[in-house]
Amino acid sequence: MRERCGLSKYGLARDSGISREYIGKIDPFGFTLENFDAIGGWRANYSKDQKIDPGGDLPAGEKFSGVNDFRLLLIARHEQFTHALSEKLLTYSHGFRTDGLAYGERKKRGEVAARPPVKDVTHRRQIHFLREAGCWVVTDRIHSVQAHDFTQSWCVGPEFTEKEVEINPAARTLRTTQATGPNLCLFQFGSPNLSYERYFGVRDDNHILGWVGIMPDREKWTYTPAVAVHANWRGQGEQLLVTLMVPRPGAPERVSGVKDASGAGVSGFDAVLPDGRPVAYRAVPDHALMEALGLKTDASSLLAVRHSDGRLTGVVMGARSFNGQAATQPDFEFDLVGSGQPAQITPINSPKGVRWVGTGKQLVPEYSAPAW
Repeated sequence: MRERCGLSKYGLARDSGISREYIGKIDPFGFTLENFDAIGGWRANYSKDQKIDPGGDLPAGEKFSGVNDFRLLLIARHEQFTHALSEKLLTYSHGFRTDGLAYGERKKRGEVAARPPVKDVTHRRQIHFLREAGCWVVTDRIHSVQAHDFTQSWCVGPEFTEKEVEINPAARTLRTTQATGPNLCLFQFGSPNLSYERYFGVRDDNHILGWVGIMPDREKWTYTPAVAVHANWRGQGEQLLVTLMVPRPGAPERVSGVKDASGAGVSGFDAVLPDGRPVAYRAVPDHALMEALGLKTDASSLLAVRHSDGRLTGVVMGARSFNGQAATQPDFEFDLVGSGQPAQITPINSPKGVRWVGTGKQLVPEYSAPAW
């Protein structure tokens, strides 16, 4: 096995008969990433006289000369790679092995996933931050060709006991109720057949539901049962779920008077900010004509706030028309003085794509501009 400059401290481990087989499998993956330093910068040498050799071979024998070749080999095994990555992430977050858990499935421990992988589902997540109120609006858009059972999992911190997490299925709310310290309230809108399940650190031979966390004020690495809340629904085609996340550090409430404004294919809510200003949010799976606070737009989402002087400010995403005019930008912030007045538009520019390009000394991101 080759010695690499700068990594000789691992030589003893590689010489050990116990670890030789294990180290031999993981070494190539680490060596090919040695061109990236501790903060992700590109480097060709450890020092002036120590050049990095990023080549290697996989256990099956395929050879690669650097990170680009290595990436292509992973892409060729995308199902194996995504399955392994998902399993390791779930193992890390849950605190125990998942033993073959497939993405989107909840199975008994020890079972091998019997069903084929789900390949007809796409998921997009959009997040708005209401800076003045300190709240988040999370919009999940899902498209599936076939009908599936979906689960959105909310893992509550282990500092909350089971009794300090309340679910109101009728109101579609989740609240933490700790007497001291900050709390959180979730309001959900959208999917018509939403149901909820709560698990508290379920960890036995038959289940992998719930999760375990590390208590920061207890002995280091002490795992503690924690609450996981699952929002479940069965859906097909275009689906949308909106979640309003409201931190609750105490009085006054960051938002109040939250009302479900969903209907006719549009999901969203109306609420009131602490200073009395009304706020409204509307969203659709693709785009449609929608109205909030008297403002009309053909778009995928609209977030609007009415001020005491009558101004309307907010954010529009995926716009085709706005305030009776054809949209010149798909995504933008707006400041509308009054009805019939032109709005001040500030474009929100998002790259259409990104790829990494080698400049000889380093890899740099190259962004492709949107079509607009």
